[in-house]
Amino acid sequence: MALALACASPGPARGGLWDLRLPAALEAWRPRLEADLEATRAAFEAAAARWPAAPREGPLVLEVLGRDRLLRETGTLDPTPRARPAEGRAWLPVPPLDALAPPLPPPPATWRRSLRHEAAHLLAASRPALETAPRWFQEGLAEALAGGASAAAWRRAARGGGTAASVLESLEASPSELRLAAGAALVLALLRKDSGLRPWEAVQAEAASLEAGLPPEPEGPPACLLRGRDADPPGPGRPLVLGAWPGEPVELELRRPWDGRAWEPALEVAGPGPSEGGLRLEGEAGPSWILRLDARGRWSAGRPPGPLRPGVEPPRFRLRLEDGEGLLLEELGSGRRQRFPGLRPPLHVIFWLREGALRARAPGGTLPAGGEASILPAAWIPSSSTPPR
Repeated sequence: MALALACASPGPARGGLWDLRLPAALEAWRPRLEADLEATRAAFEAAAARWPAAPREGPLVLEVLGRDRLLRETGTLDPTPRARPAEGRAWLPVPPLDALAPPLPPPPATWRRSLRHEAAHLLAASRPALETAPRWFQEGLAEALAGGASAAAWRRAARGGGTAASVLESLEASPSELRLAAGAALVLALLRKDSGLRPWEAVQAEAASLEAGLPPEPEGPPACLLRGRDADPPGPGRPLVLGAWPGEPVELELRRPWDGRAWEPALEVAGPGPSEGGLRLEGEAGPSWILRLDARGRWSAGRPPGPLRPGVEPPRFRLRLEDGEGLLLEELGSGRRQRFPGLRPPLHVIFWLREGALRARAPGGTLPAGGEASILPAAWIPSSSTPPR
């Protein structure tokens, strides 16, 4: 696929290694993304010290493409990041988060990991010996440098025993998120086990022998489950953000249930296409309760929700559970109320989006105290939950 790499804000910062090209609307992201790229470089230099480096010509170009430019230059809205290591350039499509009302949200945590992954591929081109490594090792190394390695994912895949090579083969049928995270953990373990120039050959060892080299796991359970591509988790005083492409819905489920106390989700949906999103409450009694909202501010709610209708602009809601009365939904501004009987705590909260961008506030008490939420791909956990239709 041909792609002309030009942008409103080109040029390597201070004559450095990276030429990060951002749409003008996302220029505020530059300091955070440049810090991510520098962290990736430092991690790569430490991991790749064993391999001789080849001279590098010019900066490494990372082009961030907004929706309109991606469609104009490629003829598609395929959000897959791509890298051309031999040319020293990569491009990353970004969902239309700038369509949300100011302030601009931060770059999603999942998207930042993709940026670091592609940057790692560009860095690896400076080590010719890595070109002889199998594809799984190259992808695993890039994901490890992006911070995506998970010992839990590897242990889940390796619970049947056998060689690491056989476990790796079994991962071929797994979801890509699980395969990447487990493969990244394997690569880190192999780098610690074998100090030679071809550590991938140690994959013939028994999987159990690699246990000591696996990366540490984060403390505590993850606060969110992600289905889909791009999300930034909520934190204390910070809203959550979702970004979705056509045909690729996104869901973020809070793992700690809502206790029913009054909550104003401050939902906002935006985007140039037929953007629609909202939240879903799931309990043990009856079908899910769904709140739908589109980019024009129309909304509906129910089990299932009815047709979208205009409301107060911008639509704002307050939710709470009342003893014996079920769920009370109040539209702020109009004072209009609706009651939905049969809903009882605990209720799981799932935010969902079909195309565009969504920003929302998580209910109090659903996040771990004193820290930001972590995201776990839902592909790692069997679930019957599906996006709303």
